[in-house]
Amino acid sequence: MNYSIDSNVIYRDYTTDEQDKLFNNTLGSYSTEDFTIRLAYFIHNGIEKLTSDIMNGTALDENSLKAYSTYFHEIIHWRQHIGSTSGFILSLILPIQFLNTEKFLKIILKNIGPVKPLTKYYYNNVTTNHPTDELFINLNNVLNNYYDLYHYRNLVVNPKLIHKEQIQEEFYLSYGHSTAFTYINLLESISYFFDGINKDKIVSRIEELKQLIVNQQESKQEEFNAFKINNKVIPPLGLLQIYEGQARFLQLQFLYHSNKDIFTLQRFESENMFRGVYGEAFELYLKITGLDYPEEFGDSVINIFLVVCDLAINPTSAFPTELEHEDSFFFDVIPGLRFYNLCQQVKALNEKKVDMTVKEYSKEEYEKITSLLCEGLNYPKPSRFLNEIIEWKNNNKIIEELLNEEQNYSFKNELYQIRFLFSKLIIFCRDKLENPEFFCWTGACSSGKNLKDIYAELTEKHKAPFVNQKDLDIYASSNENVSEYMLNKFKDQFTSMNIILNLTRQWIEKDGEFDVNFFEEISAKNSESELYDAYSEIFNVHYNYRLDQFKFE
Repeated sequence: MNYSIDSNVIYRDYTTDEQDKLFNNTLGSYSTEDFTIRLAYFIHNGIEKLTSDIMNGTALDENSLKAYSTYFHEIIHWRQHIGSTSGFILSLILPIQFLNTEKFLKIILKNIGPVKPLTKYYYNNVTTNHPTDELFINLNNVLNNYYDLYHYRNLVVNPKLIHKEQIQEEFYLSYGHSTAFTYINLLESISYFFDGINKDKIVSRIEELKQLIVNQQESKQEEFNAFKINNKVIPPLGLLQIYEGQARFLQLQFLYHSNKDIFTLQRFESENMFRGVYGEAFELYLKITGLDYPEEFGDSVINIFLVVCDLAINPTSAFPTELEHEDSFFFDVIPGLRFYNLCQQVKALNEKKVDMTVKEYSKEEYEKITSLLCEGLNYPKPSRFLNEIIEWKNNNKIIEELLNEEQNYSFKNELYQIRFLFSKLIIFCRDKLENPEFFCWTGACSSGKNLKDIYAELTEKHKAPFVNQKDLDIYASSNENVSEYMLNKFKDQFTSMNIILNLTRQWIEKDGEFDVNFFEEISAKNSESELYDAYSEIFNVHYNYRLDQFKFE
């Protein structure tokens, strides 16, 4: 039975043709646009008999373990996107794009009416940059905000496409500029939840980043300055490779610790479980560190690789901590560059014969290894930035109220998606501070002798918000503190916002008619004309225009 994982929904705009073929399976996927896990029907069949002791692998047959490992892999993707700083930023890109462009879009509508796409309209019609030209100012605000986030995402997700020049660079100044402005947009979006002196700190950090852009652009330093338009400091890999490598190795770690007799390293190799993007990060890690290829899957070489992944995807400068070092900001926050630097540090420690053995998958081992790696690179230790996030609750009344909303999903409508995601990030960080070993070595802590009651509780607690069922329709994941009514309301609110976010993105950049078939489960139950009418009503509520009123450039 082939149990490769299809996570191409996350990266559908960021894969080469060759990579897409490797992803093109039908077993499972996770989408960052609607935060949904989708599993094939026969995968649901394989895991439906599993009960609350799901992770006690000795009680399960081989096919059930394989089926559950598919679900397990996709759960890791949700935790990557809500529990790491890089994933949190990616998850907020669409909501932030909408939040930061909506008011400008409404002014544009008053000027030119409903025209699509705005990117083409700008190139075809805007010939002035006079500061009093209202249309130019607002179009420029929309497109600059939109494409700063767009270029940042390209850089951090799969920089290989930049190497191959497969990414069109519209409204591009530099990748340093796009990165800094992404952080500015992020901080502006969450500043709503801060008050008093804490809000002042966020505002001050935003101003520091704006000044950083000016300083770096005017700097006489040319080499490796990512803020210079002709300098492209491109990492050797991106979150596509790191996330997929981390999720795959944790999936196999779960299987290995469930039954070491049948799930061996040699078997994983024979079934091509490290092929393509699933093994690229590990291959680079071995190449840089000079470590020998492991002989079995419990080897510390693999466990240290998972620590490297964990640290690489959690940059801290400017968010959640202060701006640490202006000149190195870009290198500190790009996950692919962090991965490379962390591998170099592993190599240096190995050459000094520093013991980094992992035997117990314990909190103490995690803290020892992360301290060694972070100290050598002047990175804050994980406990520092986790405490920073957790303390926000104690120092900001609005965040305290937000966490109260999360308990029963009684979220206010304002900034609905951001409210949900921000509350989940804080809760995740609180649990990770107490049990970092579980979130780093999840597979080993989820099966066999390493399993603890607290790990089982964390598994249930940190589920993806939406998952399909055997009927292949989407449902909000069960939560013992949330009523069925509130779960359904939560799903409806998210779906409605996802629709408007998708349509707004199409309005800005996509040629031709609006595509209304972007949610397969909804499309399967409704005709295209029905969807068009329903989505037009949702769009009309926000912008006072229907989709059929648009003219096309």
